[in-house]
Amino acid sequence: MTSETIGIHGVNSSRPREDRRAARRQTATVGLGWREGREFLVKTAFVLDISMGGCLIAARAEPPMHRTVLIRLDGPLLPI
Repeated sequence: MTSETIGIHGVNSSRPREDRRAARRQTATVGLGWREGREFLVKTAFVLDISMGGCLIAARAEPPMHRTVLIRLDGPLLPI
């Protein structure tokens, strides 16, 4: 991970952009999973931003580069 500041509007953003969302932001907790040898590791992470082009996820653990990393949503499927 780098020491860059990441805001809800992107890396090193200095001014907020207009938020055009119809619904309020929700915090999503996800599980990041990958293989290390014969072991399958799962670490908790948080979705900071998601769009049609991809998603920005923050985690304390750093997955390996150039390997498949699985993302699993945590919690109930429907809000109650």
